Amino acid sequence: AGELIRRENEELTTRLAAARARSVRTRTIVLAGMVVLAILLLGAGIHVTALITGMEHARLHELIQKATFSTTLESIGDAVISTDDGGLITFLNPVAERVTGWPAGDAIGRPLASVFHIVNEDTRQAVDNPADMVLREGAAVGLANHTLLVNRDGHDVPIDDSGAPIKDPSGKMTGVVLVFRDVSARRQAEHEIAESARRYKLLFDSNPQPMWVYDQETLSFLAVNNAAIQSYGYSREEFLGTTLLHIRPEEDVPKLLEVTAVPTTSLHTEGPWRHRKKNGTVITVEITEHPLVFDGREACLVLASDITERKRLEEQFYRAQRLESVGRLAGGVAHDFNNLLTVINGYSEMLLADIPPESPFHEELKEIRAAGERAAALTQQ
Repeated sequence: AGELIRRENEELTTRLAAARARSVRTRTIVLAGMVVLAILLLGAGIHVTALITGMEHARLHELIQKATFSTTLESIGDAVISTDDGGLITFLNPVAERVTGWPAGDAIGRPLASVFHIVNEDTRQAVDNPADMVLREGAAVGLANHTLLVNRDGHDVPIDDSGAPIKDPSGKMTGVVLVFRDVSARRQAEHEIAESARRYKLLFDSNPQPMWVYDQETLSFLAVNNAAIQSYGYSREEFLGTTLLHIRPEEDVPKLLEVTAVPTTSLHTEGPWRHRKKNGTVITVEITEHPLVFDGREACLVLASDITERKRLEEQFYRAQRLESVGRLAGGVAHDFNNLLTVINGYSEMLLADIPPESPFHEELKEIRAAGERAAALTQQ
């Protein structure tokens, strides 16, 4: 019994020691687990806090971007309308409200075609809705020229327009954005330019005086009117295929090159110049030049006046003036000479009356008187 009790006590001691060892290990493991769990919880908390902070920052950044984008769309000078993938309006900026006549509150949620009604300027036929084209083709599109927007009040507004798809990060199309502008002022300016060009062409082609436009650098003809073609005998193609040198006599070319070496900067008149027609006839002209830009080139508009007949009449007038001057001179000399002859003839008559016919001087005085009378008759002529 004593031995059994001893062995049982040893077994109990061994088991108590093992139990205490297990208890220590368990507490150590639990403590270590709690430390690790605490560290994990702390890390998770920090991570969650970072995630929350990041999300807040991202949300704030997104809000700032949206506010910036909205402010930009509302501030730009072009009209902007956006739709969802079903073609319903989701946004209008103030310019779009003004051009279409639709306030954003009334337009949002409506089909684009009911607010953005466009027609062809020439045919008045409806034009394909750009949102439908973008949704159908999945790419940016532009409207044809001469497109009119019929606003809410029924007024026509000429516009330029383009549409582009709105896509999410995955590339899926979520809507359409239209950007357009009122081009009434530009269209009016284009019309005025076209009308001005038409009037210029009418005045240029119908002017009875020969006119042309030449390049100041190359001296080549850039345009020529009908009067120049008729006057000089060259066809329009012949004119446009040559230069100013072609219509000048060879001996006048050096002077032409000297004059044209200095670019024309103001309206002025030159001449007289000699021009040569296709048939070889040389005429005298006076030209009026005005600098201009023609098809992007420094050029001159020239009006040529044929003064050949005027120069001939001037020469005749100058000859007549010279003859008249000679005539006046001859008349004055004849008058003075006639006065001298009057004295000679008068004294001859007096001497003949005083000298008897039988005198030897009588016949000589008669010869003097006869010569005086002939001289007087000559002065009368």
